[in-house]
Parts: sequence; C-alpha cells; structure tokens
Amino acid sequence: MYKATLPNGWFLAVKRLYDSKLFIRRFEVEIMMGRYSHRNLMPPISFCIEEERNERILVYQYMSNGRLSDWLNDTTTLGWPAVVRIALGVARGLSCLHHSLHMAHLSIGHESILLGDNFEPRISNFGRAMFIKYDLGKNIGFEKKDLYDFGTLLFEMIRGKTFGQTRKCLRQQH
Repeated sequence: MYKATLPNGWFLAVKRLYDSKLFIRRFEVEIMMGRYSHRNLMPPISFCIEEERNERILVYQYMSNGRLSDWLNDTTTLGWPAVVRIALGVARGLSCLHHSLHMAHLSIGHESILLGDNFEPRISNFGRAMFIKYDLGKNIGFEKKDLYDFGTLLFEMIRGKTFGQTRKCLRQQH
C-alpha cells in the first residue's frame, strides 16, 4: 500500500498488484465491491489496469488511523468506547456482506479492519470473498468462518493483543 497526496491536500491509499495474472480474481472482486456502499465496508473508489506492465492499481479512501492491528497493543489508548464502536461497526459490515450482498469475506481479522478519524471501522481486503447461495445450503460454512473469525477478532480486542503475542512477566523467577 502507498499513501498518495492529491494537489488539494487529500490523501488516498493506493494498492499495486504486480504480476496481476495471479491476482485477477482478487482484483475483480475488489472492483465489484466498488458498486456497493456501506459505512463499514471499504470498496475502492477507482482503479487502473496497465496491461503492458502487467499490473493493476486500486485506489481507496485513506484511513487516518491505519489497521486495527496497529492498535491492538494499545487497547487502553483506544478506550473501551472505541473498542465497542469498532466491534459494532465490524458486526454491521459483516451483516451487510452476509444479508444484503450475500457474500462471505473469508479473511476477517485485525489486518483487514481499517480505522478512520473517529475509529469508525471499515472492512477491507475482499480478495478471498465469495458469494453465498442460501438456496443450496452448501455454503453456510463460509458464513460460519466469518463468524468464527469475528469471534477471534473480538477476543483479540478484549485482550489487547493478537493470539501470537505474549507479554513479558513483570517479575523474574529465580
């Protein structure tokens, strides 16, 4: 990801996908998300295809507070009202994906949640997303994966760290 500055001082986030033949499906899903609007989803606002250089570029609104993963070690800095706001926003975004767009994200986590000025969360990285066909009853596992991942994310926010992190003991045992 790159941070771009427009002449008027506004910021944009730019994602470049090199060797785009490997990323065609991911790129197409991200572009398709640009047709939908929800305050807790992060669709691209523009894109560019450069065939000669075999790359694709996605342009997004810049999120001033970065990824949730940047804040997981400082949950006390965020404060519980912000943690609750983030959790509710992610739940609203997932609800929109599942019930309005009939999609499963399939990679919900601290790296795919971006935070705006007031720590309003937006779900990003739709490259693995899939449509859910409820009439077949076969794809319900995709929705369950999103819910499991959301539960994991909630647990990480409550703990203030990711599962792989450990905190040093305050005292040493002799």
